[in-house]
Amino acid sequence: MSKNVEDILKAIEELPLQDRILVVEKVLKSLRKEGGTEEIKRAVRELLQDYRADRDLTSFTDLDMEDFYEPR
Repeated sequence: MSKNVEDILKAIEELPLQDRILVVEKVLKSLRKEGGTEEIKRAVRELLQDYRADRDLTSFTDLDMEDFYEPR
């Protein structure tokens, strides 16, 4: 990792949460514009096997079909 990247990451870590989320959104948008979707698709395919094999990664999806009642 280059020094520039390390400096950028350190600066991002010091931002408030809302600003860090904005940075992530902007980076993802720029990746999509540059054709990064193929890399993202490849990463998704690679991670799909983990999600299929590791029950801990999907444990909360068991609750997807249950009714949700917000306490008041």
